[in-house]
Amino acid sequence: MGSNQSAPSAASPVADLRNKKRHLIVRDTVRLVGLFLTAALVVGVTFLLFHSFTSHREDLAVRWYDRGVKALAAGKPEQAVGALRAALNYAPDDRDYELQLARALAAAGHVEEANAYFTTLWTAQPGNGLINLELARLAARRNDPANAVRHYRAAIDGSWQQDAPEERQAVRMELVHYLLGRNDTTSARTELLILSEDLPTGRGMRLQVAALMEQAGAFNSAYRLYETVLRHAPANFTALSGAGSMAYQLENYQHARTLLQRALERRREVDKAGPAEVAQLKSMLLNATRILQLDPSDQLPLAERIQRVLYARKTAKARLDSCMSSASLSGLANAGLANAGLANAGLIDLANRWQTDAPNGTAARLRRNPDLIQQEMQLVFDTEQTVNQYCGPAVGDDALLMMLSQAGEPAASATTTAEHGGQR
Repeated sequence: MGSNQSAPSAASPVADLRNKKRHLIVRDTVRLVGLFLTAALVVGVTFLLFHSFTSHREDLAVRWYDRGVKALAAGKPEQAVGALRAALNYAPDDRDYELQLARALAAAGHVEEANAYFTTLWTAQPGNGLINLELARLAARRNDPANAVRHYRAAIDGSWQQDAPEERQAVRMELVHYLLGRNDTTSARTELLILSEDLPTGRGMRLQVAALMEQAGAFNSAYRLYETVLRHAPANFTALSGAGSMAYQLENYQHARTLLQRALERRREVDKAGPAEVAQLKSMLLNATRILQLDPSDQLPLAERIQRVLYARKTAKARLDSCMSSASLSGLANAGLANAGLANAGLIDLANRWQTDAPNGTAARLRRNPDLIQQEMQLVFDTEQTVNQYCGPAVGDDALLMMLSQAGEPAASATTTAEHGGQR
C-alpha cells in the first residue's frame, strides 16, 4: 500500500518540467512568429511606400516631360528647357529626356550646353541619325563647316527609328541648302547628283531638286529633271519655265523659245508668279527670239542667210568704229585698262582685218561662195568679243551677237522630247 501512494508524487516534477518546456517553446514560437510577422509587415509597408514613391517620381517625370515636349512644339524653348530639366531630375538616366532637353537647349540658343549634351549622347550612339543631324546644325551655327558637313553625312548614313529613306533624303536636302549658303556649289552639285538618283516618282521633289541644281549651276542636270517632269505633266508651269530657262542658259535658243512661250501661255500660273520672275521669262523669250532672227543657220535659204550675215557685219563694224573713235579711246584709261596703247594696237589690228576682209563681205561674193559665211560670222564674233573687252559691255543686238558667238552649238538645234510634250 505504501509503494503505490509514492509513485504519483515522484512523476509530478517531471511532468511539471515538461509542461514548462512546452510552455516556453510555445511562447518563444509565438514571439518568433510575431517577430516574423512584424518584420514582414514592415517590409511590406516599406515596399509599398517605395513603390508608391517610385511610381510618383515616374509620374512626375512623365508630366514634366510632356510639358517640355509641348512647349518645344509650341515654340517656347525656354519653358521646354525648365520642364525637361525637372523631368531629368526625376528620371536622370532617361536618354530620350536628355535628347529632348538637348534639342530644347539648341532651340533656345544655348549652343554650347546643347552641344555638350548631344556630344555625350553621340558618344553612346555615334551612328544615330538624329543626334548627328543636331550636331551638324550646331556646328553650322558655330561656323564650323568641317564638322557640320561631317555630321550631316553621318546623319545621312546613320540609323533612324522610322521612315529612314525619307529622313536621309531630307537631311541631304538640308546639307545642299547649307552648302549653297556657303557658295560651295561644287559640293552641292555632288550631293544633288546623288539625290537625283533615287527620287520619288512625284513631281514635287523633282522640281525642288531641279531648282537647287539650277542654283548650283548644274544646268544640264536641272534641265533633264525638268524634262522628266514635262514627260508626265507637259503643261506644268514650273517645269516649263525651268526647262526654258535652262535651255536658254545652255544656249539652245530654239528650244528655250518654244518652252518659254508655252510657259507664258499658262495665264493662270503667270498671274500667280512674281513680277520679277515673269519679267525675266519674258526677257529671255525676247532675247532667244531675236538671237534666232540673227543666226544665219544653215537650215535657212541662202538668201536669208546672206541677209543676216550682212546685218551682223554692219552691226559689229559700227560698234568697232564707235570704239575706235577718239572719245572711246580716251575713255579706256577711265575704264581701268592699264595699257591703253595695247588696246589701241588690238583695235587697230581688228580694223585691219576688216579692211582686208572687205571684198569677201558682199552679197555677190557670198552667193558665189557660201562657205565664206562662216568666215564672215567669225569676224563678227571676234569683233564683238574684242570690243567688249576694250570698250565695255555690249547692248542691244551687239549683246545678242555676243551670246550667239558663245553658243557651243547652233542656236536653232534640234528639239528634244520635252519640246513636243504639249502636242501629246
